[in-house]
Amino acid sequence: MDWESVYIALVDERWVDFEHDKSNEAFTVKHLIQNKAAVANLIGMKNTADTAQEGLADCEAAYQQLAQPFDVTILGMGNDGHTASLFPHAKGLEPALNPDSDELCAAIIAHESEVTGAIIERITLSLAGLLRSKTLVLLITGDEKLAVLRKAQAGTDVAEMPIRAVLQQDRVPVVVYWAP
Repeated sequence: MDWESVYIALVDERWVDFEHDKSNEAFTVKHLIQNKAAVANLIGMKNTADTAQEGLADCEAAYQQLAQPFDVTILGMGNDGHTASLFPHAKGLEPALNPDSDELCAAIIAHESEVTGAIIERITLSLAGLLRSKTLVLLITGDEKLAVLRKAQAGTDVAEMPIRAVLQQDRVPVVVYWAP
């Protein structure tokens, strides 16, 4: 594989520095961007701005430079029905779920919960950003996540379970992988 031609971009990030133990970018570098993949191009979301809202324009500019459509976007799902950092009833969620937006990224302030922990300020791909993919892949594990998926599939309120916006759209195929 020609790793120098590969671009890896995060779908979301906590608004924490790279050195923080909850940084998605640091986790990606530690576990994926190594060996032959060390020469891949990683596009992070967190920048030097004080807040996600203040850093949104720079993040958006970086993501707009990526070739589109993205080949594949890999998502997870929380027990609360969030995906990326599209959290239930979060500040910034409504515009972030607009599938027709020109904005790829969104700043989100989640409600603190067991799922979010204390770090509630996030930056994320918007639904429109997610839909700029050829394929969306949702990876879930365990019976609890399967039950959350079934609940999401049975309902329609996207503010309650933002994963519904991904599952209910018909623009991009969604492939779900579940492992017990």
